[in-house]
Amino acid sequence: MVPEGDDYVSRLVLFVAARDAGGGQSEIVQQNHEVRVPAGSIERAQEHRFKIDVSLLMREGSQRISVGLLDPLTRQSSYQTIQTRVPTSS
Repeated sequence: MVPEGDDYVSRLVLFVAARDAGGGQSEIVQQNHEVRVPAGSIERAQEHRFKIDVSLLMREGSQRISVGLLDPLTRQSSYQTIQTRVPTSS
């Protein structure tokens, strides 16, 4: 996080894609996010996690979801792959 006015700010880029058991793959979704914390709360904020909610529309069955997070300023990145099963809709 870097100082910006009376706040500390971090800008992040989130990448999400899904692949089904048959090898079908979604397009990569890219979202830009900004985390802004008042300067007086920066120490407390560094001890907490921040949450980004993402809604995905996927076919039923087994899915592997890949998530990437990039800090464009420092070029640091983090990646995670999650295996899940989308239930059959009624």
